[in-house]
Amino acid sequence: MPRAARKRWIYSTCVPLFRLTVVREPEPPGYQRPVVTNAEQAFAIVRPLLEGAATEHMVVLPLSASHRVLGACICGIGSVDECQLSHADILRHVLVAGGRAFIVAHNHPSGDPEPSSSDIGYTQGLARAARAVDVRFLDHLVVGSGNRYSSIRLRRPDLFD
Repeated sequence: MPRAARKRWIYSTCVPLFRLTVVREPEPPGYQRPVVTNAEQAFAIVRPLLEGAATEHMVVLPLSASHRVLGACICGIGSVDECQLSHADILRHVLVAGGRAFIVAHNHPSGDPEPSSSDIGYTQGLARAARAVDVRFLDHLVVGSGNRYSSIRLRRPDLFD
């Protein structure tokens, strides 16, 4: 078998290797990735991705150590009243993008940006998971209709410490 066509195997255990690759869309010349330092700046980025959605969508913004946005990903689409996404799914997007910090946001199709008790519970669990992999979880935004949103960090900073 030609050298280039050989499969790679880990030693003698016969386990094939695999490789993850991040493909970034080309950026326009002179583009500077935005820095996110507060909820208002994060909302400006996620709002176009969430406004008008008839079902709940979850967006993750992986950030560099200096809080530059590495990208944006709609990583979950749910029903009219929930978007079930594991903490591992969120963190996978952050880690594969090379993120050292992140912000998540989801919409409430009802238009009311008030966080539900399940939003608070989800945030608490995601904060624990992020600490376990040494990634900073900066905020969880709940986006309503128009220009309305809630920052769970501003309402419950204890969840992020």
